Amino acid sequence: MVKHKKADVKTESSISSRRVISMRLIVTVAAVVLITGAVLCVGSVAERNTRHTLTRELEARLVLEARNLALISSRALLSDYPELTLHPAVKKMKVERPELALIYVIDHNNTIQGHSDAQKLGTRYELDMKLEPVTPSTSLDSRETLQGNSEVLVVSTPILHPNGQIIGTAIVGFEQSRVLASLIEARKQQVIFLVVALIVSILLTSILMSRLLRPISIMRAGLERIGKGDLDARVELSSRTELGLLAQSVNDMTKKLKFAQKELVEKERLDHELELAREIQQALLPSGSVKLGEFIISGAQRAAEEVGGDYYNFFPLSDGRMGLVIADVAGKGLQGCLVTSMIDVLIRTLHPSYSSPAALLVAMEESLVGSIQPGMFVTMFYGIFDPGSRMLTFASAGHNPTLHYKSATQQVVWYKTEGIPLALVRGGELRASLKDYSISIEPGDLLLESTDGINEAVDDSGEQYGFHRMEEVVKGFAEEGAQAVISVLQKSVDEWEKQLFASDDKTLLVISWPKPVEKDEAPVDIGVEPGQTKLKLANKLWMSRTDGSMHLSIPASFESLDEIGRWLKQCVYVEDLPADEMGLLEQGLYEVCANIAEHSYNLNQSKIIDIWWIPEIGDGQDPLALIDEGDDVPSDDFVKRVSRGYFLIRDQGLPPNVEILRSPDSDRLPMRPDGRGLGLHIIQKIMRKFEYHANTKVGNITIMKFRLLHHQLG
Repeated sequence: MVKHKKADVKTESSISSRRVISMRLIVTVAAVVLITGAVLCVGSVAERNTRHTLTRELEARLVLEARNLALISSRALLSDYPELTLHPAVKKMKVERPELALIYVIDHNNTIQGHSDAQKLGTRYELDMKLEPVTPSTSLDSRETLQGNSEVLVVSTPILHPNGQIIGTAIVGFEQSRVLASLIEARKQQVIFLVVALIVSILLTSILMSRLLRPISIMRAGLERIGKGDLDARVELSSRTELGLLAQSVNDMTKKLKFAQKELVEKERLDHELELAREIQQALLPSGSVKLGEFIISGAQRAAEEVGGDYYNFFPLSDGRMGLVIADVAGKGLQGCLVTSMIDVLIRTLHPSYSSPAALLVAMEESLVGSIQPGMFVTMFYGIFDPGSRMLTFASAGHNPTLHYKSATQQVVWYKTEGIPLALVRGGELRASLKDYSISIEPGDLLLESTDGINEAVDDSGEQYGFHRMEEVVKGFAEEGAQAVISVLQKSVDEWEKQLFASDDKTLLVISWPKPVEKDEAPVDIGVEPGQTKLKLANKLWMSRTDGSMHLSIPASFESLDEIGRWLKQCVYVEDLPADEMGLLEQGLYEVCANIAEHSYNLNQSKIIDIWWIPEIGDGQDPLALIDEGDDVPSDDFVKRVSRGYFLIRDQGLPPNVEILRSPDSDRLPMRPDGRGLGLHIIQKIMRKFEYHANTKVGNITIMKFRLLHHQLG
């Protein structure tokens, strides 16, 4: 927790220390740049247009001056002394129009007849500068020319005789520097205008952006408070712009976030309570299977939600009989879980007082009616099984029919009853509808009772799984025992529903009478171990597994291996182990069975692993005589009882490499889903004895004896 706080502080510090650029500055600079660019573009276009206009006006004036001069000069050139007329006229033009760089009037002999300098009169016209033709921007006569260079622009206009003949030429030139001076003056004015415009733009933009972006600071401060966990903080912003709408959205988001936070806390609390309820409900159910003489009783439950409304149990009665109950509450979830808890309490309280299943169900209804609301009911099956007479006496209050697989005919019989559910019709109607039934069980037979979550499971088309599919599974796997039927039936229903959400809880209760082992299957032929002591021990344990031993059958899946811990707590002597030693024993058995499930069965859940705890060998022989030579014999009586018991594990899968199993440094055993496996060398430290015999007549046999902490190796 401290590390998280330090990380949070570091993150906040890094965020606060980051260099922040003001949006106000960014927007202002962007606006100034855009305005400046716009003004420069406008100024450039204006200057180009001004230059073009001035040039066009200059050309027009030059042409006009030249034409006027040509008109004046046409009469003068026809007189005897044209220079007397043209010299004063040109001189006057030069004085009045100083921008004119040159003014000439020449006759048809190219002799200067008019000029402001009298000394050039009568001389031959020769221009001392190079001129290039210029494309005019104004219209010229076909006999007029426009020439120029970087200094001057010159127009030549013919002087015409009244009859149309050319008698001379009027030449007028204009200084280009005059145009440049005008452009420079215009550019200065534009620069002054640009500077003034920029200054005004910056001031106006800064003021405008300050007003428009001022709410951002308010929003930032509010968001920082919200980010620190203050969900009561509000962003107080009355702006009518989008920022005002954004502030309102932030306030709405904060309200929803606060509500969602409360919901999350409440959900976590409810999830925790549901998990506790699930653990309590699971604690009410039996763990694993129970062996009653030659019979095996097993059950399984899968809730549609965290907790369910299904219940089953089997418990010992007087005279070696066994009580069996399975119930389905109309409703699932927490409400159903609470009712199943009430059923468990009532069944444990009432069963010693009633020898008739029907009478017990009537008493159950009388106790439940005052505790459950109207409209809620319970279907329930209760039976009493007597292994001596091989008879199951039962009554059913509206529960599913009972399936009876008969090994002799390999057929299935369904036992349907007429009882109504508990509390469905109140006022004593249940008593009249109930009666006791009896079923006789023969070797190889199997009885199955279930809740309607099995037969009413639907596929994606809405079709129900149905009783006929249950019947097919039982026919195919009844010979393999109760646990095999449960495992295959659960898998078949899962495949039927595919990925659909489970709509109801699913519970199974099975009684099976496996066919007796033929005598020619024992003793066990180990085949791979020549040592006579180990052969004798394996044979003796196999023959003694039905004499007072505790048996557990589990499918070959990692999930099913969790049954090992609950089963150990029911094993005689082992149940009294301290918690730390019980944990080690459970871990050792888990690792061996996980290795079998993964490598021998390839996690095929239709395959079964059988485990027996054999505290005594049944022919009166002292088990201590079978301890390997060199084993220490504990003196403590409790430790002695546990130390001389054996765990016998049988599987019928593909045996692993024997050399790997023998290697003391092997770490090939599978990993538990939540962490790394122990490895065989650790198991050998937990167990005082560990033997593996592959390919016997009854399958692969593993023998283990627990080493208590009192004698654990260092």
